[in-house]
Amino acid sequence: MKPLFSRSKNTPIKVLGHRGCRGRFAENTATAITFALEQNAFAVEIDLRLDGTNRIVLAHDANDLHSRELTQLHHVIDTLNAFPGVHQLEVKALAPSQYQCMINELQAILPRLNSVCITSFDVGFLRALRRSNSNVAIGLIVSGLACTPWALARGLGASELVVDKKSISLKLIKEAKRRGLKVSVWTVNSLNVAKRLGKKKVDQIITDRPHMLTSRLLNKR
Repeated sequence: MKPLFSRSKNTPIKVLGHRGCRGRFAENTATAITFALEQNAFAVEIDLRLDGTNRIVLAHDANDLHSRELTQLHHVIDTLNAFPGVHQLEVKALAPSQYQCMINELQAILPRLNSVCITSFDVGFLRALRRSNSNVAIGLIVSGLACTPWALARGLGASELVVDKKSISLKLIKEAKRRGLKVSVWTVNSLNVAKRLGKKKVDQIITDRPHMLTSRLLNKR
């Protein structure tokens, strides 16, 4: 699988395909991930859940676990490894009793993945993962700012802060950068918004439309 055009080190902001490329294909599928790669996305964001047999599958909603055939994470390892960037693997809501099972399944797969960051809203899960694995990259997802997320992220040993576009601010970006945190913003589907975020030193955007934004950002149009 080859990108459709040459990558540029001068791209102002990195583009991650949201759930692969949900603006074009069924989300969290091998087809959506492959298309994002072909369109030159830096990486993808995909959602992880445990199915009824405790395998890791790609699914955003809990209802999806019962409604359709799901892609297992290990089936897309080769495709993920073909990207140049760091994928965001978002672990969706879990009961605390499920933490260890998810961690065990991740530990079995992570050595086969080139470059990923495990992200979640679930602070308890991220703490448990960090206790089990001191080397894996983790990222805290935040929507709404009832706390100081940059401090919470650093306390978790996170390397990345993933922020809802409605919650992003210059203060958050500056505080995150001061602490060595990368900043990603979701969901950004506007070229103008992507450019503005790039000027504010946001590192990455997560978009439903990598097939539209990546080429325009690379070509500076």
